[in-house]
Parts: sequence; C-alpha cells; structure tokens
Amino acid sequence: MVIDAVAAIADDLATTSAAVAPAWLRARSGTVVPILRARRVEHLTDNIAGLEVTLSPEHLRTLDEVSAPTLNYPAPMHGEQRAMLQFAGTTVDGESSTVYPPLLQSDVRSRPGEVRTARSTP
Repeated sequence: MVIDAVAAIADDLATTSAAVAPAWLRARSGTVVPILRARRVEHLTDNIAGLEVTLSPEHLRTLDEVSAPTLNYPAPMHGEQRAMLQFAGTTVDGESSTVYPPLLQSDVRSRPGEVRTARSTP
C-alpha cells in the first residue's frame, strides 16, 4: 500500500510521512501544486519539513510503483486499441497505428496505391 511505502521511506530518512508526501510531489515532473491542510501547528511543521527532504531515485521508483493504478475495462481502449480504432492505420503526431483487422477485409478501406472515387447511389 502507498501509506506503508511512505512510512517506510520516512523511517529510512528519519522524517515523517507528512514530510515525505510533499517531497514526493515536488519531485514529480510537470506542474504539481500541493495543497497543504493542517489542524495543528505540528502537522503544518511536518508538511513544511518536506521542503528539506530529498528522495532518492529508488524512493521515487518505489512510490511510483505502489501508487500506479491497476485499471480495468475500458482502460485498455486508451492505448494501442484506441489508436487502432480511432486512426485506422494513419500516422498522427509521429506515431503510427495499426488497422483494425476486420477493416483489412472490408472493401470500404482503400488498398495502398489504390485511388477511390465516391460512388453515387441510384
């Protein structure tokens, strides 16, 4: 669990879990704006102590691993399958996608080098 990993790292660094948490957020890439809340001055002091905590790459790796979500359906549709269904073999932003297999057998999709013209319906 995340809380157990945070506590173990806090013990390893001789600090508190409340200091490790904001240190972890500060170490993340991109813009992260931690919002600290405290009912007591001691809690705020512990959070502010996170400004002095530096986590090792191993600590960061551990925290990222234990906090990674395990996603179920429809999450698989957000990766390669989504690109396959959405882009059907085109290259978007430098990333190519595969073609949904039933489309390969369909006469709706043009073959490489084939020029398609619109058909009028009688």
